[in-house]
Amino acid sequence: HTPANNVSTIEILPAPSLVNGENVTYVYGEPIKVDYNSTNATGVSYEIYDELGNFVTNGTVGPNGTIDVDQLAVGNYTVYWNNTVDGNHTPANNVSTIEILPAPSLVNGTDVTVTYGEPIEVPYESTNATSVVYEIFDEDGNLVTNGTVGPDGIVPVDQLPVGNYTVNWTNIVDGNHTPATNTSTITVLPAPSLVEGENVTVYYGDPIVVPYESTNATSVTYEVFDSEGNPVTNGTVGPDGTVPVSQLPIGNYTVKWDTIVDENHIPATNTSTITVLPVPTKITIDNVTVYPGENVTIPINVTTINDEPFNGTVAVIMPDNSTQTVTIINGTGNVTWYVPDDYTPDKYP
Repeated sequence: HTPANNVSTIEILPAPSLVNGENVTYVYGEPIKVDYNSTNATGVSYEIYDELGNFVTNGTVGPNGTIDVDQLAVGNYTVYWNNTVDGNHTPANNVSTIEILPAPSLVNGTDVTVTYGEPIEVPYESTNATSVVYEIFDEDGNLVTNGTVGPDGIVPVDQLPVGNYTVNWTNIVDGNHTPATNTSTITVLPAPSLVEGENVTVYYGDPIVVPYESTNATSVTYEVFDSEGNPVTNGTVGPDGTVPVSQLPIGNYTVKWDTIVDENHIPATNTSTITVLPVPTKITIDNVTVYPGENVTIPINVTTINDEPFNGTVAVIMPDNSTQTVTIINGTGNVTWYVPDDYTPDKYP
């Protein structure tokens, strides 16, 4: 046989490569990390685009690992992955996604309780808000006031009537955060009122005028009672002033005072006293000279503490210890006495 020869071929095809990126979801503000892996690659390149197709960032990394992505705004992003290979492998590409969710925001207002007339200031604070809107409603749901303020601070509120109020708070946020709402309360309590009457002491017959004063009252009522609790007189007067009282007999009296108030104040009660004293008098009896067995008329002069003529009766104790009642008119009167025949100063001291 004669020898023969021939040829054949060996074809070595490039092996495939692979690349995969993880689909990740983060809340805005959290660090963004995307794990990836590849097979038969010498390196990996990536490009990130937003949902409108706008280029965001890119880079070249090793065959396997994690990429750190700078902060992204809320939205959906696509990551395009490409392998870098040697001559024995075919390049590969793939896609993964990054989803950035809005971060929550917070707002809190302090519950406030004040007494009517006190300044009303409501502290509040928020997180991830650009500003805060507040609305104040009364207990019937009527809007009282509203406004827009900064992220943190104090809301000064104009004077409110007594009652319970609700403050609705709402965050204003950017596109990377979700708005938040909350409520707080304002409680306005009634303010106290006060009334005070002066304790008055007069002599019988003098004018009786009782000064008084009050706080937070629209008017004042008074009632005068005698020492046995019987009503004598009453009336309603303004918030401050004096009460003229008609002539009272000698004795001790109690004045009960009560404030009349509006719905923003609490009524108050107090007492004061009126004391009517007997009028002091000054008695002057003239010196006389007389002999035993004679009748004598003795002039008597009586005046009040104010040196005014006294009208009334006085009891006169005579030298013999007898008592005579003498009528005094316009400050003068007379007492007549028969001097006993046996009268001596020693016998009738």
